[in-house]
Amino acid sequence: MKKRGGRLLKKSLHAVINAAFTVIILTGAAIAGLRVCGIQLYSVLTGSMEPELPVGSICLIDRRYSFSELIPGDIITFRLSDDSVVTHRAVRIIGDTVYTRGDANNAEDSSPVTEEGYIGKCILSLPKTGYIVRFIRSRIGLPLLAALIVFLIVADRCLGRA
Repeated sequence: MKKRGGRLLKKSLHAVINAAFTVIILTGAAIAGLRVCGIQLYSVLTGSMEPELPVGSICLIDRRYSFSELIPGDIITFRLSDDSVVTHRAVRIIGDTVYTRGDANNAEDSSPVTEEGYIGKCILSLPKTGYIVRFIRSRIGLPLLAALIVFLIVADRCLGRA
């Protein structure tokens, strides 16, 4: 009876390890695939675009979307002169200048967007997933993820021999 329970535990652990490893690999492959297709991920850090983009969301930004194709209402990501990155809604377009505003803000942004600062258009947002991405990009997140992958590989090998 003891042997049967041990075998069940071993199979369960093996399944959990394989599932975790599969999720990590598929997530990495999906992110790499998106980048190849011109899509970048940006985390929403402030509430200026709530409720459309809650804090902690991830925005998928299509870099291939042309600046000249923008229309009022599009949510765009752009770089300010101080190198900070902002995602706000285009409220009006005059010539080669886009005026933006955060949905939760009362006034337009003080700096309009030109093609030079334009990064891309938000094509999708994923609530809460930004917290995970921010953690992985942190000083401790990436080493911890690497350690988890090594642990999963070692644990899988050990379970295979036991």
